[in-house]
Amino acid sequence: MKFSSLFASAILILSNAAAAAKTVEYSWTLKPRRASAKDPSLSVDCNLDRLMLLVNDQFPGPVIKADVGDKVIVNIINQSPTASISLHFHGLHMLGQPYKDGTATVTQCASGPLQSQTYEFIVLDQGTHYWHGHTSMERGDGFQGPIIISNPDNDDEKQLRTQYDDEAVIFLQDW
Repeated sequence: MKFSSLFASAILILSNAAAAAKTVEYSWTLKPRRASAKDPSLSVDCNLDRLMLLVNDQFPGPVIKADVGDKVIVNIINQSPTASISLHFHGLHMLGQPYKDGTATVTQCASGPLQSQTYEFIVLDQGTHYWHGHTSMERGDGFQGPIIISNPDNDDEKQLRTQYDDEAVIFLQDW
């Protein structure tokens, strides 16, 4: 019963948002980088001899921004010569599209070293979430970032937008 209610809600959300839905596409390059004293911002625990996995040479990784009903496409190029990778979009329901989200060898195949993979899904869940690597210790090595899903039709969200001039993402990570 709970699943059918959730599924019916998802269909309603998608049908209402279909007219305004857009495709939001991201191109990411993942590569290893050693944290050094020249850039201490890469290692909050002051371990400056740490090998990290960074997306587009950023830590944390890039923000995914979309609206409910949008199609999100993430093209990821794995430039690591040794690491296989998988990606999980934490907090997002993947109704009807579960095969490229989560643990490698359970819900998806990992991208091998020096390979590419495309993740594509329809956004159903409004709110602030995060994405992260899901193979080995990727998340702890910097392969993660925030997701912000807005719902332009939500009255509470419209009201909140009138109460501030700017917004900032604060992303916390434990090692």
